Amino acid sequence: MAGSSLKDPQNLALTEITRELASRVPALAVYLVGSRATQSASLAADYDLIVVLRTIAVPIYLRRLKSIGAMLSEHSGSKVEMNPLPAFRLRRSRGSLFLMKAKEQAILLYGKKVLEDVDTGGLQEIPADGYFSFFSFLLKDVLERWGTEDTATLAAMARKIAEGLTWLSRHSRNELVVPTRTYAMEFSKIAAYTRISWHDITKRMIMLFRELAGILLGIGSSDLQTLADVFMRTNAGKNVLKNLEYGVMLLLMRGELVSLKRLFSRTLIQNRYRAGLILLSGAALTQTCSPRLTARAYSILEGCLKVSPSTARTESWERLRQAVLDYWSFAQPVMGV
Repeated sequence: MAGSSLKDPQNLALTEITRELASRVPALAVYLVGSRATQSASLAADYDLIVVLRTIAVPIYLRRLKSIGAMLSEHSGSKVEMNPLPAFRLRRSRGSLFLMKAKEQAILLYGKKVLEDVDTGGLQEIPADGYFSFFSFLLKDVLERWGTEDTATLAAMARKIAEGLTWLSRHSRNELVVPTRTYAMEFSKIAAYTRISWHDITKRMIMLFRELAGILLGIGSSDLQTLADVFMRTNAGKNVLKNLEYGVMLLLMRGELVSLKRLFSRTLIQNRYRAGLILLSGAALTQTCSPRLTARAYSILEGCLKVSPSTARTESWERLRQAVLDYWSFAQPVMGV
């Protein structure tokens, strides 16, 4: 990166990552995104990369990317997360918050500058799903770090959320500018606390979801299960192919079958995961890991992933939390943000 020493640990790691990808994957381009690209203080040292593929055979190369990422994570001592992006999807980029953000912040590590000419359209073309997807990726990071008590880690998490919401406030419809900016300030304040709890962050994320649901979907209920259920059933009518795509991905990657009921449901499997994420996060705010919210999360994800309920409330919640995190990348394609 400009102005950095060639012997800088980050540059050495990026050189190894790029060399490995270029030799093993038909990449048209490799981009660094996230806090590493913006050089901002965030969740210590994750490497987030987008690999633009020349081929549409994403399930085949997703397995390889995960293998490369695991190997490089071990070598570098930092998490290396790689997400595939088929080149043909760049032509379907209007209204994509993900590509809007990538065009502004991503750093090209290898290949062609394919993002420069991508037409992402205007703010009014961003669908409601785009905002919920952006929110879900932030919430996933929070759920991943459940149980963390280290103030530095939690502060970094709060800063990452604040940075994401600050960016979002500049790329939102008029009705979303104030709430996203307000919550960005809230998370910035949390990051400055001398003592932070995981609950401080999660509670405000759930509050933000309630505001988004009210503004984008017109849902006024205060009950989290009701909100998640209504949100989950949005986008009816364009879901069957997306569900089948998830089924193919899961079969090729893990040799597992999705139930026919889920494959041909009018409810998007990716929305089931997002709703499950919201319910599990809300459930963890109670001392008993809310059996009601946990049970509802199980019921909406049953048939989409493998997980066995436990008779112990916290253990049952933890098993489902881990399953959602393990299967997340199959249900949430990179273009979903």
